[in-house]
Amino acid sequence: MFENTYPYAILKQRFGEQRLRRQPEMDSIMMDREQDLQYSRDGQDGALAVLYEFIIHVLLRRAPATGEALDVATGSGQLLAKLAVALPGVRFLATDLSPHMLSLAEGNARRAGAANVETKAHSMFDLETLGRGPFDLITWCFAAHHSPTADDAVRALDGMARLLKPGGTLFVFDIQRPKTGDLAVAFADRYNQTQGAWYYQDSLDSYKAAFTFGEFRRALERSSLKNWVHVDPRLGNFFQMVLIAATRRRDAPARPPLPRLWQRRDYALMRLGFAGRW
Repeated sequence: MFENTYPYAILKQRFGEQRLRRQPEMDSIMMDREQDLQYSRDGQDGALAVLYEFIIHVLLRRAPATGEALDVATGSGQLLAKLAVALPGVRFLATDLSPHMLSLAEGNARRAGAANVETKAHSMFDLETLGRGPFDLITWCFAAHHSPTADDAVRALDGMARLLKPGGTLFVFDIQRPKTGDLAVAFADRYNQTQGAWYYQDSLDSYKAAFTFGEFRRALERSSLKNWVHVDPRLGNFFQMVLIAATRRRDAPARPPLPRLWQRRDYALMRLGFAGRW
């Protein structure tokens, strides 16, 4: 029946009533190596690889080509390594609280040949004590939902506002909370089953911990950030993006296509969903 199909889930997410309340994660810091490796595998050949490519598509067109960058809550650093290679004139400082994640980030940067990356253990909620900056580019991807409360998200955004150089670029990308618990399971079943049981459960927990578009917009309005654009995609209503960019859109070199057919399909849908909105 159509009610059991993924297109129906997308329509329900787009037009349905928000019934799933936010459930903050019990533990948002990955400390176990097997957990980290499951996360990294999805960034290599799973759904995360599609999202990474879309983010690179945006930043190659709006980020500065030179200067200093801060990647907040870098995770495994796979996205960081790709960005560092794509933007060789930018020097990246990557922060995270997980020592295993920082170790993975360093390894990913090294294997990618990205010599313009350094790492530092630091909390995204205490950026004012980082001791570095200001930065020409700040990125915060797949991490806002780790905020225990909206107040914590505001605190992180305020820290970024203080560290962002005037005229700099800030980019935030994260999931939106599914409208119902059944939709959270449907999304996890579709995208997060292949890497292992822990990754599946962590992804499901992340969906439930994510902010809705309206909740995160209110956090942005309460923060000291200025001149931001908060983007809700036309398709799926499952992601959200925040962009502050003084740099006008520019052309960027073509990148190799993603290896799998379903990845290329989903990447095209991401491009279509956000088209004309950033």
